[in-house]
Parts: sequence; C-alpha cells; structure tokens
Amino acid sequence: MIGCSKIKQSLAIDIPRPRSIDALTSSEFMHYKKTILSLMHDEMVRADTPEPVLA
Repeated sequence: MIGCSKIKQSLAIDIPRPRSIDALTSSEFMHYKKTILSLMHDEMVRADTPEPVLA
C-alpha cells in the first residue's frame, strides 16, 4: 500500500550540470548517492515492517 509521502531530507547537490562521466564517478557524487540510497533503504525497511496488531 502506498501512503503519504514526505521529504526525509533536503540535499543541495553542488556538482555543475551537465555532469561529465568524471563528475558522476567522483567520490563527492558517490557520497551523495550513498546518502540518498541509505535514506531510501531506511524507508523501504520501515514500510516492509508490519505494524503490531493491538487486540
């Protein structure tokens, strides 16, 4: 089930456009990518965890 969305964190990506292959494989870009994937993963795990049923 898809619920309400919310902004988890706002990131300012300070890599100029258009982004070259060197920019897209830089350690700075990889840091942004790891941060974003981590935020998404945390939400996916949370969404996949069943809520306890209160009797």
